Amino acid sequence: LEAAAAFAGDAAGYAALKSLGELADRFGRDKAAFDALLERPASDFGEDWADRETALCEYLLEHPAALKDWALYNSVRRKCAEAGIEPVAEAYEQGMPAGALEKAYRKGFYLALINNIIAGDDLLSNFSGPTFNEAIVQFKKIDDYMLQLTKKEIYLRLASNVPGAAVSPEEGQELNLLRKAIGSNARGVSIRSLFERIPHILPRLAPCMLMSPDSVAQYLAQKNGLFDVVIFDEASQIPTCKAAGALARASAAVIVGDPKQMPPTAFFSGEGPETDDLALDDLDSILEDALALGIPSQYLQWHYRSSHESLIAFSNSRFYDNRMYTFPSANDMERRVTAVFVEGLYANNTNRKEAEAVVAEIVRRFHDPALRDHSIGVVTFNMKQQNLIENLLAKQFQNDPELDAWANNGEDPLFVKNLENVQGDERDVILFSIGYGPDERGRVSNNFGPINMQGGGKRLNVAFSRARMAMTVFTSMRSTDIRVTESSPDGVVAFRDFLRYAEGHELYTEDPEAAAERLARAGIMQNICKAVEEYGYRTATMVGHSDFHVDIAVVDPYEPSRYLLGIMLDGEGYRQTSNTRDREVSQLGVLRRLGWKLLRVWTIDWWDNRDREIARLKRALDKLSADAKARYDNRMAEEDARQAGEAARAADSQKLISELEAQAAQVMAEDAAAESQTGAGPETAPVRVVQAAGAETAVTVNPGETVKIEIDLSGGGEAGQDEEPVSETAAEDAVPWDVPVSDEEAEPAAAEEEAVPDAAGTGADAGQLPEEDTSSESGEGEDSAAAWAPEEPAEYVSAELENTPLGIAGFAEPANKALIAERIAAVVNAEAPILKDAVMRKVFWSFGVQKGAASLEVFEKAFRASGVRARKQKGITYCWREDQDPKTYASIRVSNERPGEEICQQEIRNAVCYALKQKGVLERDDLIKEVSLIFGYKRLGEKLRDALATGVQWARSSGAIVSAGPNKFALPEDGE
Repeated sequence: LEAAAAFAGDAAGYAALKSLGELADRFGRDKAAFDALLERPASDFGEDWADRETALCEYLLEHPAALKDWALYNSVRRKCAEAGIEPVAEAYEQGMPAGALEKAYRKGFYLALINNIIAGDDLLSNFSGPTFNEAIVQFKKIDDYMLQLTKKEIYLRLASNVPGAAVSPEEGQELNLLRKAIGSNARGVSIRSLFERIPHILPRLAPCMLMSPDSVAQYLAQKNGLFDVVIFDEASQIPTCKAAGALARASAAVIVGDPKQMPPTAFFSGEGPETDDLALDDLDSILEDALALGIPSQYLQWHYRSSHESLIAFSNSRFYDNRMYTFPSANDMERRVTAVFVEGLYANNTNRKEAEAVVAEIVRRFHDPALRDHSIGVVTFNMKQQNLIENLLAKQFQNDPELDAWANNGEDPLFVKNLENVQGDERDVILFSIGYGPDERGRVSNNFGPINMQGGGKRLNVAFSRARMAMTVFTSMRSTDIRVTESSPDGVVAFRDFLRYAEGHELYTEDPEAAAERLARAGIMQNICKAVEEYGYRTATMVGHSDFHVDIAVVDPYEPSRYLLGIMLDGEGYRQTSNTRDREVSQLGVLRRLGWKLLRVWTIDWWDNRDREIARLKRALDKLSADAKARYDNRMAEEDARQAGEAARAADSQKLISELEAQAAQVMAEDAAAESQTGAGPETAPVRVVQAAGAETAVTVNPGETVKIEIDLSGGGEAGQDEEPVSETAAEDAVPWDVPVSDEEAEPAAAEEEAVPDAAGTGADAGQLPEEDTSSESGEGEDSAAAWAPEEPAEYVSAELENTPLGIAGFAEPANKALIAERIAAVVNAEAPILKDAVMRKVFWSFGVQKGAASLEVFEKAFRASGVRARKQKGITYCWREDQDPKTYASIRVSNERPGEEICQQEIRNAVCYALKQKGVLERDDLIKEVSLIFGYKRLGEKLRDALATGVQWARSSGAIVSAGPNKFALPEDGE
């Protein structure tokens, strides 16, 4: 340009250009000085450089005090660049808050560090969760196989050691002696003498002998080294003086026992007065002496007995310092140790009210099908309370032989024991009678017998740890009734704390600092919880009362007291488990037996592909949630059916009583008319109906004259033998199966205290009911089942309901009554015949409301407004469409999602006939299986079997099928 200007002779242009160059040089010097002033590196010129610099200069002119801050900032920024952490400064300049810079830096640093560690370790960099899971499966198979091989090897070794044909003369002589003793029933020779005379073959025939210390002293010779090893079980109960004889006969000993449980006492020694609550002297046990001598010991940490952790949590916390590994249950939020308060009095070392409550609970469990399979043990504080309960039970057994057989003839019979003799026993359910309580003046003594003694806590620990499934504490006193001071015995303090626990108080609350430290070591736990909670579930962490925990538990949305899924991680707890079998097999196996559904999440998998692991979690939760919903629906259906059945039976009973009263009134009116014509006869009395025992109703007509009518008010009894069923006769003769349901069902009549006595001279036909016309149901009408032709099975069509969340307040609004009625009609039109309770369940679901008193009342009003036709069958209400006739209904609908107990008898009859039409003559069990398959069920559960069995019985009673031999059925034309 300079040359061009000079060439052009443009002096002015040349001068301007020269001035511009000087300005550029001065600008460069000023810019460098400005950068140095701000202590920033030389900035590059960019598209917006001028705007940025202008804005900066204007800011500094307006805020000259900020110049120093800028200089300091740029100095720090330069140091960041020199240290290699310039991205931190860049993040700040891009808007990251200053308070987040350190966390962001640490996160980036740890991220790089972790990636570097993983990359440098072949095991970590090549880890794959699915591959490792398969390795665990193979390990378990090999471990199980080795266990079976070990059993076989032991058996073969022992079997090969049994003397055979080729034995030494000495052994042959001993064998002959043994055979002779067996042949003569050991006549003339004692067991001890026999054992002494066969010293060579005895250890080969009986290498392991199970004996008590007394039996060892009685039957075995005093010979050192007679056994390689002696094992003492429950060693805390064996006095050292009795164990010495067994120790002397063995070369080594293994002593197994619990020093926190009851030591041996002089209770049964036969010495001292025969009084209750006596001060018992604890004896030295072989276990305590072995520990005192410092013999090497191994602490056994795992607890297996209790199927629910709450049963052992108190003992673990109180007596074992939480050293035991106990395993949480899937329903860990429930409490299986509960207290029942009884208004009883403690007098003469007994509490009768408590004893009666315990016996009543035993009887209740016997009559409850869901509970009668659970074995029961009763524990008392003293012998007199034990004797009282035993006496009350004996009276119950005399009146109820079935109760007697159930209680005493099972695999685990009922026991009633006191603290001194219950050690070693266990049952599914323990009923604990405290006995102690207020006296007649309302005062509670602080004297609790052996509990006040030294070692009283050990006695309590025995009682607290006997239950496998549940413990119910019957008490007439509260924990606040026990006065505890600094000088109170440990047993009394433990007793007070246990009562608090049974009353519902927690054992302890975790220290906040400890909780924070635990979460800090939790690894990916919080990230997984956040992902699960974002999916709509609630979670709990570190579930369990001991050092063993389920890392993450997902709450069941349909049963909030249970956990839907347990998520196990490979964190600190995983690392602390020292061996592979415990870590990968045993611990998870115990959890699964306690009802857990488990999913393992490996940290490396989460690190490598978080989205894939979240998707895997979601799939597992979706499946388990669907199963939980099905269980919830079934429970609701069962409860609804039970309540409906009870209400229906009560209504049927009241209806029959009303009919009897009306007939009795008619008889009285006729008698009164006849007497008025003759002018004689006694004065009539008011009619009253008494529902007496044995399903017998007495109708009083005149003073001194009673008419008795045999009638079943229960709505049907149990089925009898195959050839002579009785369940369908009495009730159906009196009440037709198809009874229209009134808008309001009457409450059952109150029973009189005493039945009206039978009067002499009552006519045989007096008070008989008129016959109901049930010919169509007995196979004698025009629709006789002899020619029954059911339709082909078709798919069950469910109603498509709109989800309209109203909440209970909106559901109860009168304005929504018509909408609810329409929804009811929609369900019935699509799914009839359908159980009324099933209609209610579906309607409740569609409106998002729960079953309760308020929602039930709203539903009943809307149900009546819907105009749906409801009819009763065996005390259960079914809904039918107007175009359906129960007498001619021939459909069979296939759906394995419909509970079997919700299928009406007509539809089961149709399936029964269809099965016999396809298969011919079938035995009862085979027929029930075929019917379940026709309905689409893949599994024949107990409830489904019972429902179908009732349907088969009903089909036979109605004449749709006939007996074709012992326990066999056929269609009428095939059975003739």
